[in-house]
Amino acid sequence: MREIPKDSKVKKYEEFSAGNIEDAITKIVKLLANLSTEEEFAKIGLVVEKETICDFISKLVKAVDKRTIDENEEFILNAISCTTNILFYDLP
Repeated sequence: MREIPKDSKVKKYEEFSAGNIEDAITKIVKLLANLSTEEEFAKIGLVVEKETICDFISKLVKAVDKRTIDENEEFILNAISCTTNILFYDLP
């Protein structure tokens, strides 16, 4: 069995720099985008959480507005995909 260094908790904490947190947020946005392509989830899950989803999309749009495509291409593309997937099943 391998011995874990005492400072491993500190190293794990240091892994969550601003870049890694942004990567994690990008993955969450991508996950929600993918979930939103499932018709059953979209028609039930998104409707139940309509207010939360509206707030999420608003914050997502603001986050995209603050970034440049050169530095945050993956985040921006996933955010756009997520928004369009959520809105696909939106009823007027």
